[in-house]
Amino acid sequence: MQARIIDRFVAGPLPYWDRHAVGSAEVACRAGRLRFLLAGAVDKRVANAEIGDYRGHARGSLPWSPPLRVAIRARFSHRAGDLGGTSGFGFWNNPFEPVTGKVLTPPNSLWFFCASPRSDMVTTPGLPGNGFRAEMINGGTMPGWLMSLGNQLLKAPGLTALLYRLAQTRMNASGASLDGVEMTDWHDYVLFWRRSEAVFSVDEHEVLRVTRPSGIPLGFVAWMDNQVAVARPDGEFRFGMEAVPGPQWLDLEAIEIDVQ
Repeated sequence: MQARIIDRFVAGPLPYWDRHAVGSAEVACRAGRLRFLLAGAVDKRVANAEIGDYRGHARGSLPWSPPLRVAIRARFSHRAGDLGGTSGFGFWNNPFEPVTGKVLTPPNSLWFFCASPRSDMVTTPGLPGNGFRAEMINGGTMPGWLMSLGNQLLKAPGLTALLYRLAQTRMNASGASLDGVEMTDWHDYVLFWRRSEAVFSVDEHEVLRVTRPSGIPLGFVAWMDNQVAVARPDGEFRFGMEAVPGPQWLDLEAIEIDVQ
């Protein structure tokens, strides 16, 4: 695990990061600012711009564990209801197979996350399945054979809703809507990830405090894509891509990760 990462994009992102862009997406750097840009994304074709450090790692050996602090200075081109796809920054374990949405391992994440109105990922009771939010999902771990069985059962009519309810009973998830944050302005987003709790803040104002966060290793990611994800209590479960005529973007001025 790294002890400290400080990136202000003076000459582009640090070589440490895996830089990734597919489809009509671009990772661009100019004057100490990193931009994840989507322009002209079309329906059913992936467009994704990101940097991170989770690719190339086995899920059990991702680089970050608590306790640590991450601070990100960021702004978006649009408000949540006007952004297509998903975007954000934070830590996750990359639980899904790209495009198909096959679940390879229980989801674990701590991040600031935005999803377009076409998504409906209902992970936290009482929280909308789209919009801009601070979020923690602690799905723990599960043997591969059991995940494979679950993916097969998802194909069986009438069982998806039951599996969703069973997953909710074992998953610890908490979140807070960030409707009051003007996303098009610059803000300082900070997460303290400790073993017993996680604390999210925006401009030094606490927006979410959760207990029992994920303790398994996670990878960092900051991104913008055209993904649509639906996981509803009524059993609807699907992934896809939406058209984003664009342009739309996420700008970063700094990423700081410090092991505490």
